[in-house]
Amino acid sequence: MAVIGSGLDFTDKGFGYDFYPLQTLQPFAVYDSLIRLGLAEPGKIDITAFDISREVLEHLRRARDRAKTGENYVVQLPRESWPWAADAVDYWRSFGSEIGKPVASIQPPVALKDLETRAVEIRPDVILSCKPVDLNIVFEQFDGSAMGGFDLIIGTNLFLYYDELEQALALQNISTLLKPAGFLLTNDWLPHLPQIPDALQRIHTRAIWRGG
Repeated sequence: MAVIGSGLDFTDKGFGYDFYPLQTLQPFAVYDSLIRLGLAEPGKIDITAFDISREVLEHLRRARDRAKTGENYVVQLPRESWPWAADAVDYWRSFGSEIGKPVASIQPPVALKDLETRAVEIRPDVILSCKPVDLNIVFEQFDGSAMGGFDLIIGTNLFLYYDELEQALALQNISTLLKPAGFLLTNDWLPHLPQIPDALQRIHTRAIWRGG
């Protein structure tokens, strides 16, 4: 699988608290979910993290270097005091159960006393499954011939930063990376893009596109 633009999390976007260090979540969250849902087996998932940010790429490389020495990767998972949907709370409580174990979390400042926190220590083998690759999905193509393409590509909060031409270029490049039965998953609504092949138009109505 591939994640486009996993980014780095260091502060809550809504409330602005920043008491925990830089971390990335999405590649490992997807790994965790694939195992929990029975869609893949532990140790048989390869993740490519495409990004254009040097900070993101170097963060992942350092995490991989530490994992090679047996060091785990700890992620902090704060939860606001305002009500979450029940399914979201269940997911938050179970996050990481397939990729590591719960550990003591960093306690927030006194001013954030109502903030609930937990932390997960992710195993080195999971970290090593994620390989960072410097790629601009709009203007560059990735040679995935050696791996035969991706079963799943995830790009969330991504396409909204592009104009229609850039969206079309990105989707065209993504289409060359997917296996015939692979899936592209995005949460961005895309307008009609006449520049791209008809097969890709399905992404516009469901925000999910299946290759082939």
